[in-house]
Amino acid sequence: MSLQITTAISDVPVALSAAYAAWSLRKTSAFASFAFSGVLTAAALGVIRFGFDPSFRPSHEFVSAFSTQVLMATVFLSFSNIPKNGKPGARRSAVLPYGTSFSWLIFALLTAAFAFFRYVVPSPLYAEVAPIVCFMPVAYVALTRREPFTVVGALLYLLIGVVITDKGVNPYLGVLNLDLFHYVLTVAQVAFAHALLRLLR
Repeated sequence: MSLQITTAISDVPVALSAAYAAWSLRKTSAFASFAFSGVLTAAALGVIRFGFDPSFRPSHEFVSAFSTQVLMATVFLSFSNIPKNGKPGARRSAVLPYGTSFSWLIFALLTAAFAFFRYVVPSPLYAEVAPIVCFMPVAYVALTRREPFTVVGALLYLLIGVVITDKGVNPYLGVLNLDLFHYVLTVAQVAFAHALLRLLR
């Protein structure tokens, strides 16, 4: 497999935005910070794979799949447990999803599903559908709260999850769809991080 320099370049802003999100959320949402660190790792491996050494493909594909289908999916599902008025003061430790048993339970279940559908009964359909299904709580919060960053983040994540593929060349812009995917993801991650900061403040 040959190098793909434009994709290596487009992975750089993904890594930077993931690093920004992880750092910004480190005190507000431990699990979300951990999840974005996974995306950062995947993007860094993408830079190496596409820009320097194609033999990193298996490692890159595994970490990318895990960060999408498990780590970020857990954060998305945890939106169903965000209190209506943000942090509920003294009850925060009981219901705040990030860094508590709620998120870790979802994480364990999604990890088991990831392993099953990747190694026991391989299912490409699961890899495509699971993140979209897990995203539904985010879409619900975006519709009901109408918090600007949540709405923008939700729309961009839906765009890259449903509309933009990671294969071929975009017929309108003349760029690789994977590169376009990365640039949209960069903005989505920043918006999503700010949404969490506002919802959980």
